[in-house]
Amino acid sequence: MAHPTNRRPENSKIDWHLPTISSSASAHHMSRELFVLTYGALVAQLCKDYEKDEDVNKYLDSMGYSIGIRLVEDFLARSAVKKCRSYSETADIIAQVPKDADSPSFGKAEPNSYHFISSLPP
Repeated sequence: MAHPTNRRPENSKIDWHLPTISSSASAHHMSRELFVLTYGALVAQLCKDYEKDEDVNKYLDSMGYSIGIRLVEDFLARSAVKKCRSYSETADIIAQVPKDADSPSFGKAEPNSYHFISSLPP
């Protein structure tokens, strides 16, 4: 018996659930999963609230800018960095943020600002 054309086969079913905490699951993995689910829910709600995709993108861009400002303010409040005189010096100082257990994590990026700086116009 053939499947109806409007029905998906059983093997393409998606199982949506939060992963259970076990001894093998790490807290980092759990927080990443929570972030992905939260961000996905936020974007889905914005798509419902705004008619145009451009409006959703503008809101997400504004939100990202605000988050970036808060991260920079937090970094400056917690560290005693000297005043930067150029954009490349600023990028180098931010790239040297310690990634040890005692400092807050601002991401997993490697401290290398060369590729970003070298792509900027003179």
